[in-house]
Amino acid sequence: KRADVSMPTTRHQGQRRGGGAPNGSAVPRPVADLLARSGGVQRMTLGCPNLLSNADHGRSRRIGHLSAGLDLLGFFFSLAAAREIAPHLSSVNFVISNSLEEVRGLLLAVWSAIAASLVDSWFPFALASALLSSFSNKVFVEPLVRRASAQASRTVRSHSSFAQLYLRLSSAVPLKAMVPDAMGRAAGRQMNSAIDASRLRAFASVVVAVLLVMTVSVVKPILTAILEAFLHAASLDAWGNW
Repeated sequence: KRADVSMPTTRHQGQRRGGGAPNGSAVPRPVADLLARSGGVQRMTLGCPNLLSNADHGRSRRIGHLSAGLDLLGFFFSLAAAREIAPHLSSVNFVISNSLEEVRGLLLAVWSAIAASLVDSWFPFALASALLSSFSNKVFVEPLVRRASAQASRTVRSHSSFAQLYLRLSSAVPLKAMVPDAMGRAAGRQMNSAIDASRLRAFASVVVAVLLVMTVSVVKPILTAILEAFLHAASLDAWGNW
């Protein structure tokens, strides 16, 4: 009875003490939020109960798409660099030999080809852009991933600690000191997994779309016609008199 009196059981008491759930529920807000996570947009993550909220999943998608965009930029710039340097390396005779002089001559020929590509091609700019994309991913995206993971871990750890106290007061369930830390670590790992999955899906989708445009003969004319139609519609003089 003492435990029932100490916990807020009405909407007014819950809002006054800061522990009650909205909509007049007798369950405190942290406990209700922890329960809502298991019934959110993704109920299972890697075979485990979901510990991320809908906002966490949305944040993981945004970070994953940003990282995938930088990956795609680095990938396409790397292809451009390889395309620029390929004509210069085509004249080099790549023959494996045991002679030290021949290996030295091969290295000199490769270096001469690279030096020539630095002067009369876009190879250095494409290579620098690819390296800059990779560097930007490490500098800008990885801190976002760490902050998102830490925030999800702190939130779940706090809510699980409050839930244990609530169960202790309401039904005398013994406290388990390792549960909040374990759930916090699991939430952080689920956030990292969600970001990686979103990053992989975005990267694969763009690559598949590009391959379809390049290989399927019907897709490219259709996209070209749609783009030309939009350009013609945007250049109409009637838009100025609207």
